[in-house]
Amino acid sequence: MIPVDTTQCRPASQLISWYLVNTEAAMDNGDLELMRFMGTLNQVADWESDSLAEQKKRREIQQKNVKFKQQLQAAKQEKQRKMKILIVLFAATAACAWMFFATQIFR
Repeated sequence: MIPVDTTQCRPASQLISWYLVNTEAAMDNGDLELMRFMGTLNQVADWESDSLAEQKKRREIQQKNVKFKQQLQAAKQEKQRKMKILIVLFAATAACAWMFFATQIFR
């Protein structure tokens, strides 16, 4: 296999028409070097499809992270709401207890 300098490779989608035209000529002429280059183009196409799959995975992970952060934020808000309710109930209970003891003392 010919080593590929990926910094100078075009995306496989841009090379498809060139590939289709020259594949047939390479087969007809038995051009071994051109056939190797065709194999390299197939490899580049595989790399491009791999990078698209990686991008898709990255997007899915980012979406899961966003959902998780939203769920975490909702859980924090729910916890804060429950704490406020508990504080109000405790204050109300303390006030009722104070009133009860105050009425018992001042009788």
